[in-house]
Amino acid sequence: MAERFDVSALHGAGAPVALESVRLGERLRRASHTVWAYPQLWIGVLVLLVLLVGALAAPVIAPYDPTGMSAALLKPPSAAHLFGTDTLGRDTFTRILYGGRLSLLVGSTSVLFGMIVGVGLGLVSGYRLGWVDTVLMRCVDGMMAFPSLVLALTVAFALGPSLSSVIIALAIVRIPGFARLTRGQALALSGREFMAAATAVGVGPWRIVWRHYLPNLVNIILIQASIGAGASIFAEASLGFLGLSVPPPAPSWGAMLRDGYAYLEVNPWQSIVPGAFIFLAVLGFNFLGDGLRDALDPQQRRRRGR
Repeated sequence: MAERFDVSALHGAGAPVALESVRLGERLRRASHTVWAYPQLWIGVLVLLVLLVGALAAPVIAPYDPTGMSAALLKPPSAAHLFGTDTLGRDTFTRILYGGRLSLLVGSTSVLFGMIVGVGLGLVSGYRLGWVDTVLMRCVDGMMAFPSLVLALTVAFALGPSLSSVIIALAIVRIPGFARLTRGQALALSGREFMAAATAVGVGPWRIVWRHYLPNLVNIILIQASIGAGASIFAEASLGFLGLSVPPPAPSWGAMLRDGYAYLEVNPWQSIVPGAFIFLAVLGFNFLGDGLRDALDPQQRRRRGR
């Protein structure tokens, strides 16, 4: 009789572990290949990561106190002051790092709050329809009747200059976009076969929202949030330029841009530097949004053979 061999003895006890490591390595390889296949995605991530690390590590990296003043007024960039000094002798590099904390915090927090409220309104409106949809969408239309910056200015002026006022104002501005986008996608999904099947078998509305609507809306909501964060950073800089962001002496890129505006001929660096960082932050979020759109779009992946 032929002798039966034990296959597990040949591979050893570590075979399942080796197989799992191969699968993990394959998944990591595919993920890294996908990221590098979309340059806008990794460029946006890299830019935002550098800004985030600089903002979080500001107490360690910054060479001076962000509100500390000296006799070196409007100095150009040098070894002692990398980006020069402002009109009060404060180190511009230090204030840029601490101002990045404010800009990234406002951009992410305002979009998060606006997304939660806007997506909630859009889901309720797109699912319930009827008079609920009419009332909610007319309120959203009323908010969209105002230009976004004018609406933010009005809310920020009514609440007074503070960090919470800026976040609330910009969150309100982001709500209509998320609500309209979510409602449109919810209406498109409501006519699909799996939605009709879920309703026919008696699935409750909360389960339909959590198990059917939201998983199909995550991709487009993430793209909208990425682009909206860049718009919020630009809007916060605009409010800071007009004196409606955080009150001085707290560093703000928009306020720094305003302070250096009057001294463009004497020391243009005081406007160039904060303007460049505003540009980089907005560009990073826009690149991230465009990269996510391409990476999460099935048609784009199909064209690239992935």
